[in-house]
Amino acid sequence: MNINMIIPPLKIQGKKTKIVPHIQELTKQILKDNPNIDTWIEPFFGTGVVGFNVPDQIKTVIVSDINPYIIEFYENIKHGVITGSSIKEWLMLMGTKLALSDENGYVFYREMREEFNKTKDIKLFLFLSRTSFNGMMRFNKKGEWNLPYCKVPEKLNEKAITSLCEEIDKLYDLMQKKKFIFLNQSFEETLKLANDNSIIYCDPPYLGLYTNYFDTWDYENEKQLNTTLETIKCPKIVSTWFDNGKTKNEIIDQLWSKWNINLINHKYNVGAKVSNRRQVIEALLYKK
Repeated sequence: MNINMIIPPLKIQGKKTKIVPHIQELTKQILKDNPNIDTWIEPFFGTGVVGFNVPDQIKTVIVSDINPYIIEFYENIKHGVITGSSIKEWLMLMGTKLALSDENGYVFYREMREEFNKTKDIKLFLFLSRTSFNGMMRFNKKGEWNLPYCKVPEKLNEKAITSLCEEIDKLYDLMQKKKFIFLNQSFEETLKLANDNSIIYCDPPYLGLYTNYFDTWDYENEKQLNTTLETIKCPKIVSTWFDNGKTKNEIIDQLWSKWNINLINHKYNVGAKVSNRRQVIEALLYKK
């Protein structure tokens, strides 16, 4: 892993940390051929690990997600509402309460989950992201966090909290150097913002793998994404899966066969079942 890579404080299934260098390499090749590009468009932001590690040539980063809490969390960092120093003491307190709670932390976790579902406190969103089962993020149809506890109270020990707060401060510094625009809206609306000076990166839920993240994702959604991207005349990159160890992704042949493809071996470490955490061949689809 690149020691200079920014590791976002949020956790989510399918996080792209390990393949960021591959995305960076492909992006730099595209930017070399398109020196006019200075804007990054990313309509499936997730944790933000890709968008927060774009090349220096990118000056404006426009990102969106249908999960409103992700967008609110990063807006709070951008405007200095959440800083490493301001949240460290609170996280230390939460870590202590977690470690002292009954049922190895589960009682306190359940209380905080219920509190978040009532108040939507963005700090509790961070807490749940760091302490939920297998580093996942999942909501029910009412928009309530419905994941169980990770059963590891040490998740919020002093070392982990210090590292997390350092990354928050790195993000704030980055947001002062580049123009970040955070939007809570559909991918269709975000893609309308692309122009000749843009490069688009899409990391939609992986159809055929685990896709229950904040909303559903089906074949029609994937087809709509493909159709929309085909109408946009700027370079585009799409992340998806190629082979999960059991089967190949048929959607690539059905919808993305005219795109160039780079393949990357990548092991998933999150998922509701151990069987979901296996070596997956990732596909970076692109059109220059």
